[in-house]
Amino acid sequence: MLRCRDGSVYTGATNDLARRLERHRAGRASAYTRTRLPVQLVFSEPARGRSAALRREWALKRLTRAEKLALLRRRGGRRSHRWVSGPGTPEQDSDDQKQHRARQGPDQLEADEM
Repeated sequence: MLRCRDGSVYTGATNDLARRLERHRAGRASAYTRTRLPVQLVFSEPARGRSAALRREWALKRLTRAEKLALLRRRGGRRSHRWVSGPGTPEQDSDDQKQHRARQGPDQLEADEM
């Protein structure tokens, strides 16, 4: 799940979270986020495979905005948070964020891409 500059939340699924975030950062991943940069990764979770990731993405997209924000409040302290900005802007990662990404499996729910 990503929180956009305007406060909206974008949800999607990917099997390569780092690459997908770079595409969002470059304005090439989604027309929705392209006009709302910078975006911040606020939630991600592993999935057992593509099918499971897509089912979870669909369930998250069906949540109301209030329900998504409540989910973020409940789980916010345990997820990776990373700013993804426009082209040429460096990303600021803490050691905890780097360790979190190192533990992530191949199929991730982006939360970025809520």
